Amino acid sequence: MSENTEKVITPKMVAPQAAVDELERELNVRVRCFPRWVAEGRIAKTDAQDRLDRLHTAFHLLKGMQAQEDTK
Repeated sequence: MSENTEKVITPKMVAPQAAVDELERELNVRVRCFPRWVAEGRIAKTDAQDRLDRLHTAFHLLKGMQAQEDTK
């Protein structure tokens, strides 16, 4: 039996705009994929909605914080 010797990827801080861009990308992916996944039974409709709501909120909060920083 072989051992998996790959290192775990450790997250690092990125520029706030990069984080906003990634949240927007992930939100768009979920908006496209969740309806199909709900129809296929891969995720419950209430769980999908909750995840979308939380990600949408995080995106807008971070985007608003970034906009405030840009005006300083």
